[in-house]
Amino acid sequence: MQDVRETVGQRITAEMKRNKMSMRALARVIQVAQPTVYKWCHDQSEPLLRHIRALAAVFNVSPLWLMYGDDVPSVTETVTSGNVSVGNGGIIYRSNDDILYYPVPSDEMEPTVRLGDVAIVDRSVSRIGPSGIYLVVLGGEDVMRRFSRTIDGSLKVSRDNAERYPDIETICGQDVRNLTVVGKVVSKVSVSKLS
Repeated sequence: MQDVRETVGQRITAEMKRNKMSMRALARVIQVAQPTVYKWCHDQSEPLLRHIRALAAVFNVSPLWLMYGDDVPSVTETVTSGNVSVGNGGIIYRSNDDILYYPVPSDEMEPTVRLGDVAIVDRSVSRIGPSGIYLVVLGGEDVMRRFSRTIDGSLKVSRDNAERYPDIETICGQDVRNLTVVGKVVSKVSVSKLS
């Protein structure tokens, strides 16, 4: 496998070379525009999770390696929320400083992320960027929320379970800069009980 410190774009480029695949061919296979692949390869943008999965399938590598330069990490440390300031009192498993495994404590983000799932949080993301689900500290609590930017630069904050939690908040100006971002949710692991 490639070095962990490489970027997503460098890993995509290396896999294209290894598979003798052009940007045009890759774009056609995963059904995106060729300029999109160019931007990924040159780290001008990052692939969405669905594209990461498609790229991983084409290259026959793990999606986690493609995103982070590492195979599925093993759990090397167990910490409580007091040590990491995340988790509403639950136990959090982490394998390194950039990936956090967060047991989802509520149904607020259903159906996207369900109660009992384990969210995989990219802790290298320290501010709200493109729209997505982030783990943040709001009102002194660690919560998962969907954030989307409006034209004026403010943030629209919502929960995916709009039927049960219909409220939508807006964060503006200084409040946006003061928002504590733990990381961006990049994937999840659904846990089901075996009978």
